[in-house]
Amino acid sequence: MSKTLYPILFLIVLLSGCKSSEKMNEGIQGELKWVEGNLMPGPNANPARPKAVDREVYIFALTSMSEVRLVDGLFEMPKTKLIATTQSENGKFKVAVPPGVYSIFTKEENGFFANEFNAFGHINPVEVTRGEISRVEILINYMAAY
Repeated sequence: MSKTLYPILFLIVLLSGCKSSEKMNEGIQGELKWVEGNLMPGPNANPARPKAVDREVYIFALTSMSEVRLVDGLFEMPKTKLIATTQSENGKFKVAVPPGVYSIFTKEENGFFANEFNAFGHINPVEVTRGEISRVEILINYMAAY
């Protein structure tokens, strides 16, 4: 084999292990943070700081309170259409979804969590517009006292 062929083979082997970074054109990107314990203000208060947490993230068609059941602070499986799921990594997630309005939940051990609502009773609504990435931060705080 000629000496000029070795660098070419090395380059081929090197590039074959590389993943192409797929750019997401539209969807949802976010962070999940967990907080628990006593967060009441006071002179000796030392509240816990939110920390990044990994969870399964569920994207449903826009869901209202009338389409779910709340049990002990968590929701049962929403009756609306499941659009996508993804897993967070180091608290961060992203998922490609077409333009529309969706409800985002995290999967917890005993149900689904969401704690934001709009004036129409929609749960954790997020709008994705054409060619845009919608950014969200979800504070999972059902084990915290305020």
